[in-house]
Amino acid sequence: MLEFWNRSIVTVGSLDGTVDGPGPAGAPNLTKNGTIYWTSNPRNPGRQYAYAVEDWPCVDFAGTYRGKHYYRAGGGMKAWHLVQLTHPNRLRAECVGIYPDGWSGAADSQYFRFSEGKGGWLRIVVSRRNWGGPTGPSPVHILLAPLVILPTRQPALSRTSRQVDLSIDSEQTKVCWLPAPADQFGAAVVVDNKFIPHQIDPSSGDVRVLGAEVSYDFFRKPPPHAMRNRCR
Repeated sequence: MLEFWNRSIVTVGSLDGTVDGPGPAGAPNLTKNGTIYWTSNPRNPGRQYAYAVEDWPCVDFAGTYRGKHYYRAGGGMKAWHLVQLTHPNRLRAECVGIYPDGWSGAADSQYFRFSEGKGGWLRIVVSRRNWGGPTGPSPVHILLAPLVILPTRQPALSRTSRQVDLSIDSEQTKVCWLPAPADQFGAAVVVDNKFIPHQIDPSSGDVRVLGAEVSYDFFRKPPPHAMRNRCR
């Protein structure tokens, strides 16, 4: 719709490859510092974009913030941020495996933080507050690991350097703060016992395999209350 109404837009791309253009098709390649390129050689990145719309805070582009737009998803309000991109285009962070309404799916979720030379704190929220059905408690594993780039030119987690185990049940929320390294790193939330809403409540039309509502937020300095929820 944006392309239709604004004819000055010449090319469009997407991180997950769901937009077919005009412009490069498929998802872009990534370097370890988050640089985005559309060719086989990062030194010749191909098309560079002027602006991006990011699903904040799941996607964080390097650039200058220009505005936001709120939209409804999963019974709540979420924000799209408009960012004027740096050249070359670069990601500070991204997460994958999370539906627009905040739920993780069959393949769980991952978060990747690309290098900026400074450490900080990662806040991870795991919740089933919006589900009151009888799922029973599920073990949850929060993993922290160095970031690597696969031969497919996509980020992945290396060998786990830290693991925090907890559990989540219906209508529960758990908040966890983890110290984050300065170098590139990734995190994952693995929910063991997933469920399909339609199988528990036939009146629900949701046939997705769901784990939990998961969010990742990076902070240079945590607020004072964060230490009460520090994972050990």
